[in-house]
Amino acid sequence: MPKVTLEEFAAWWTEKIAILARALMRHESNVLSRGDITLPQFWALECLKRRGSCQMNELAKGLNMTFPAATGLVNRLVKNGLVRRSRSEEDRRAVHVTITPKGRDIIDEVYKQRRKSVRKLFKPLTDSERSQYMDIVNKLVDGLSRPTPNT
Repeated sequence: MPKVTLEEFAAWWTEKIAILARALMRHESNVLSRGDITLPQFWALECLKRRGSCQMNELAKGLNMTFPAATGLVNRLVKNGLVRRSRSEEDRRAVHVTITPKGRDIIDEVYKQRRKSVRKLFKPLTDSERSQYMDIVNKLVDGLSRPTPNT
């Protein structure tokens, strides 16, 4: 296999990941694929499902958005019954956000459909090829948790 520069790889990956994402979404019918919620809203629900609840400032930081942007996002999720907002008993200025059962159900349904799509997408690969892919993705994910210089 010929060597590929990082720039060539970045151009190739940018194109191919969009094709893969569209292919996955074609096989799904859920709030995310229908556009009923935005991707950042989905990410917030995922974060809250993992954590249980968190303060607004933590959620904003975790989503890499400003506090006002996170507030607007949470307002829409509250309006749709996907999260609850409450004040801290210790510090009335602190606002906690918690995912509701309806929000959990949405995450579970999207994941269920996504697993089905991934099974279909990766079925043509051998067990060995899927294992290699997992190793590469795990290496990338592990690298994300380490601080890296901005490039």
